[in-house]
Amino acid sequence: MLAVRTANDDSTFLITLSGDLDLSNAAKLERVLREAADSGATEIVVDLSHLQFIDSTGVQLLILADRGAEAAGRRFSLLRGTNMVQRVFEVCGLSETFTFAN
Repeated sequence: MLAVRTANDDSTFLITLSGDLDLSNAAKLERVLREAADSGATEIVVDLSHLQFIDSTGVQLLILADRGAEAAGRRFSLLRGTNMVQRVFEVCGLSETFTFAN
């Protein structure tokens, strides 16, 4: 199960994820990422610190959101996840692709 919480001020759209992000619930995150892109915020931050699992579908959504933000002139960053989640980014060779904040 995936829980998604959001907070938005004039400049930053924060998305906090908890639980498991996989093919079965990726559409929920996709909707929220679209909402963030449409919000007018200059920065989108996705908090992975409470996420227990992420599969390739979730990683792909984050890659697309990062590219979309860059094309629109927005900042996109991730707050580091658990060791298991961070390991997925390392294995995929994406640790340097994303901007990770602690």
